[in-house]
Amino acid sequence: MGGKKKSARVIDAFINMIDGNYSRAIEIYRNILEKHPRNVVSARNLSLLLVLDGKYEEALEIINSYLGFMRSEKIRDPVIYKDLMLLKILIYLKMNKDGELINLIKRYLGEEIYICPLDLEEALNFDISLKRVVSELDDEEWLKIQRWLNRTKKDDLIVPIPKFVKLQLIEKLWEFYFRNEDPYFRGELLALIAILITSLGRVKRGLELAERALSLDPDSPYINMLYGKIKYLLGDPSTAFHHFKLAYKILEGNKDRYIPLLNMGIILAHVGLYSDALKYVNKAIKINLSSKNAWYIRARILLESERWKDAEKAFRALVQIDQKNPKAWIGLGKAYLVLGQLTKAVEAFLTAKRLIEEDNEELDYLITLARKLH
Repeated sequence: MGGKKKSARVIDAFINMIDGNYSRAIEIYRNILEKHPRNVVSARNLSLLLVLDGKYEEALEIINSYLGFMRSEKIRDPVIYKDLMLLKILIYLKMNKDGELINLIKRYLGEEIYICPLDLEEALNFDISLKRVVSELDDEEWLKIQRWLNRTKKDDLIVPIPKFVKLQLIEKLWEFYFRNEDPYFRGELLALIAILITSLGRVKRGLELAERALSLDPDSPYINMLYGKIKYLLGDPSTAFHHFKLAYKILEGNKDRYIPLLNMGIILAHVGLYSDALKYVNKAIKINLSSKNAWYIRARILLESERWKDAEKAFRALVQIDQKNPKAWIGLGKAYLVLGQLTKAVEAFLTAKRLIEEDNEELDYLITLARKLH
């Protein structure tokens, strides 16, 4: 009975929230958290409302408490974690916590900021099977699949945070830049601004800022990695590889040394040198066994190099340790698709679809393809 009452209160608070009755919603959420401090919906929504109401310290206390609970109980929920960390970034933005904000960005977005997107061709070679299925598709279905095969990059592949947060971060980082006279810190700030601006589509401007950052601190491994990433995005893998290699040398003995190794592996895979790419990625994994991104990159390279059975095994292992990662399920589904395990392919794609909140054309087309081939 108590559970039903709690659910009713959560719904009541949410209705007040969407109706704009923030004070009432805050009151209800506070009451729920007093009795049920681990209720994630209440913790997240109350934190958001408190940020909107300017009560940053209270919001931060709730967020830190719940993040601590997730760590202690080893709860792995990337959606909740992302929401709470984005709220924390917004709080630091509003409170002008310069150092804390920079450290939080680097800690939360470390891999996402510094690792190159896997921009390999995602259209698999289905040979005769693809020809057969095309003949069974009507014109509208085939046009949709063509649009998917030719789709452009998404900016969230470069820095995976909402556009409005990027814009606020850029504005705040510029403020930090002009308030600070330390050339090394200014270089780091410029490099972060550069990658954020690049992710908004202003690649040339991002490159200009990255070059300025590099001139301020040419021995910074992190600036070299961001500069290398932008050069990679601009289609200059040779220069990018040089700067990742330099960053790797500078990071001797540093735990972040695996990141430039991953980037060098991605570049080699991009130009078709899959065996060499895997050597770099495997070396990175030995340095940081806990990096799920590294394991995903390895599985993707196996997939792109058409080592279908190895890719299937790699993705199957990955979804065991990262069950809420839709990209891992999509990769597993693609491997099953090529291996002719069509029922398993559809199941993997549907699992990914349940994990993605918004509409995803790629998944819809892959599911259509798998069902047509069945």
